[in-house]
Amino acid sequence: ERITTIDDKYDQFPGPERMFVEALNALNVAMGDALMDTSLPVGNNHIFLNVLPVAEVTPEFVERVIHRLARRYADRLRRLRVSQVEFKLTTRGEGPDSRVPLRLVSSNPTGYVLRIDSYVETPDAVAGCAVFSSISGPGASPSLA
Repeated sequence: ERITTIDDKYDQFPGPERMFVEALNALNVAMGDALMDTSLPVGNNHIFLNVLPVAEVTPEFVERVIHRLARRYADRLRRLRVSQVEFKLTTRGEGPDSRVPLRLVSSNPTGYVLRIDSYVETPDAVAGCAVFSSISGPGASPSLA
């Protein structure tokens, strides 16, 4: 018997996709009859996935994976009325013990163009809470250092 190989590098990490599908399944169960009855105003669902292991990937890699998942599960996302999917993960920084907490928020408000906003989570020393700095889009600083 031949062992199948994963040719596409974006399919090599199935854990987050498996959790994403489990979240879609749970949302499907939670919505129940609201999916069949179009008169019920149920919508604007938000899926939050916290990827716990430190990942050795770039934000651009994660964005490509999100694009793939959005394309692969577009019908389910639309049917379940999901307006946003948020991924929280920690990547390795430039130093040996450096870790960079990232947030990637994807939305498709028009149904035609997927938008992914990437943020670095940095602690605010004055307020004592986390501040999100954009690393995507015009005027954003691409540095993760």
